[in-house]
Amino acid sequence: MAWSLRKFRETFQTAILLDRQNPRRLGLSVAVGVFWGVTPFWGLHTVMTLLSCAVLRLNVPAALGGTFITNPWFAPFVIFASLEVGSRLLYQRAALVTLAEIRTLVRDPDWMLAYRELLIPYFWGSLVLSILLALCAFLGVWLLARRLRNGSQ
Repeated sequence: MAWSLRKFRETFQTAILLDRQNPRRLGLSVAVGVFWGVTPFWGLHTVMTLLSCAVLRLNVPAALGGTFITNPWFAPFVIFASLEVGSRLLYQRAALVTLAEIRTLVRDPDWMLAYRELLIPYFWGSLVLSILLALCAFLGVWLLARRLRNGSQ
């Protein structure tokens, strides 16, 4: 069987759009994927998404697509935004971390104390950001799916 990008796209669209789920459930599926994709639990995004889909009976391809928000091209921006949100939330100031400061932190003998200044804001910021982005994803997918379904009837 020859693999093609067109065949993959058609299969993926069929799995997402024509699975007889209502638009709200489809939006929730993508939102769950986005939520887990932004959380700081690196390496567990897919596992947590699959478990959530099993428990909530959600659309697995749509949810897994949502986890791709932290693909290698966007992950640095998501990490930076999480750090900034967390710093503003916890310390009421911007993180203002430069590459030179990160290099200094890595070489510091008390690196654990230094990382705490970054990891705690990153953790809390990523949780806040994951909720906000999941809500945006839900609304966007719900509205788009509703529009596509009404147009196809």
